[in-house]
Amino acid sequence: PPSAHSARRPDADDAQRGEATEMLYGVPCMYWLLGGLAQLVDPAWSLASARSQQLGLRLINTALEAGGSAFSAAPPLVLVIQESVCKHLLHAAHTADSLLLSLALRAVFNLFCTVREHLKVQLEVFFNSMHLKLLNA
Repeated sequence: PPSAHSARRPDADDAQRGEATEMLYGVPCMYWLLGGLAQLVDPAWSLASARSQQLGLRLINTALEAGGSAFSAAPPLVLVIQESVCKHLLHAAHTADSLLLSLALRAVFNLFCTVREHLKVQLEVFFNSMHLKLLNA
């Protein structure tokens, strides 16, 4: 029998384990994670506090900075960004808290850098909203 330290050749079971791992920890996991972080940022969520919103925005920024343009290659991630993340970022940006506003603006910048080709409408709505907010201030 081979020793514990001997090298073995990959087989079909390894490929199946790799596919199973991808299903558990790949795009579906990021989809679930981004959806949860978007909810954490939502000011209308009953458990949302300024600290939880800050945490959510920081984690969204970290995910966008780490994932980069890979988000564009995964349609489910683009969908959750379009539907949940952008919506809750828009709501979070309408705050008097300067830290929350700066984190939300940083997240929008990261979205612009990573998946802008999929967010033309969402970015237009966000910028128009910020423009109107500045005009009313």
